[in-house]
Amino acid sequence: MVNDFSQAEAVELCYENVNGSCVKTPYSPGPRAILYAILGLGAVLAVFGNLLVMIAILHFKQLHTPTNFLIASLACADFLVGVTVMPFSTVSFSPDERCPSF
Repeated sequence: MVNDFSQAEAVELCYENVNGSCVKTPYSPGPRAILYAILGLGAVLAVFGNLLVMIAILHFKQLHTPTNFLIASLACADFLVGVTVMPFSTVSFSPDERCPSF
């Protein structure tokens, strides 16, 4: 009885410093491909959408207002996140681990 309780408790609790505290069950290749496709599509949309906003604001003289320059600055920052952070986060994301990283 005590052994069954400790096993159930180990499944619910995840500790980074304790080996085997999390049960890892791998995803099958189908859901993994769908997950990577969605994350990749998000990165591509972030890059091209923000690039379009920056080009539109900087090209048309009517859009040269302080508010639109703020929007262009935010689009530039989001563009850089889409280029530098999102692809590497997608690759380093391990769908085999169901426990949160601390």
